[in-house]
Amino acid sequence: MSDIVMNTNMPVAVLDYPLVPNANLDDIYERMQDAIWELHHDFPEANISLIGDSSGAQLALGYTQLIEALPIKKIVAISPMVDMTLSNPDIKTIAKRDPVLSLPAMPDVIKVISEHHSLQDAVVSPLYGNFDNQHILLISGTRDLTNPDNRLFATKFAANVTYIEGEGLPHAYPIWPLTRNTSVKRDIYDFLMGHTDEI
Repeated sequence: MSDIVMNTNMPVAVLDYPLVPNANLDDIYERMQDAIWELHHDFPEANISLIGDSSGAQLALGYTQLIEALPIKKIVAISPMVDMTLSNPDIKTIAKRDPVLSLPAMPDVIKVISEHHSLQDAVVSPLYGNFDNQHILLISGTRDLTNPDNRLFATKFAANVTYIEGEGLPHAYPIWPLTRNTSVKRDIYDFLMGHTDEI
């Protein structure tokens, strides 16, 4: 976050939302709604972008499926889980190389967070949503069990997605202290500042 502020001169607000198992998706989205509307009230001329990694990225994408009165134009989504059904057969293969996420743990987490929603509801699984009004910077590493579905998402919404894939890199790799991250961080800054032709 400090890197974003220093390199873009943009203000950053950090959303403090409740976590599972003490909250489900509806609780989290309600907190997001309150916070984003407060920002809009305090800074009515600001264009609000959402940035998240892992579950935060999934929430950023899912939240846009709920709101129309205050559309979010830009989203930076780093390693989101975009399909909670886990039906993509390629996930099992890549999960064996994922040093961060545990595939066996996923069903329990998904059950708690989705609660009464269908797993194909776009607020749960953004792959089934609509992103005609957003421009998304999607970043994924090839050693990440979310990678197969991130590829599908990038293809399905190609007109609105700029996709960056880190070969041999793990889940949410841009936030790791890796020397290989300099380039992708610059891509994030350029995207936020509107220099999309440079990505």
